[in-house]
Amino acid sequence: HAEPVTFGLKLAGHYSAFARALSRMEQAKAEIATCKISGAVGTFAHIDPYVERHVAEKMA
Repeated sequence: HAEPVTFGLKLAGHYSAFARALSRMEQAKAEIATCKISGAVGTFAHIDPYVERHVAEKMA
């Protein structure tokens, strides 16, 4: 016979799994966060790099 498990214990397990997944998602977001507003080709000489940083901060 199985031992009874409370509903609270089941919820605690789900909460723990969700918290771990959320933490992993936040870490992944920080790792892949990039912003490129310059074109695929060219020297990017006509736009100040500050513009790219500013846009990246506003989009975060």
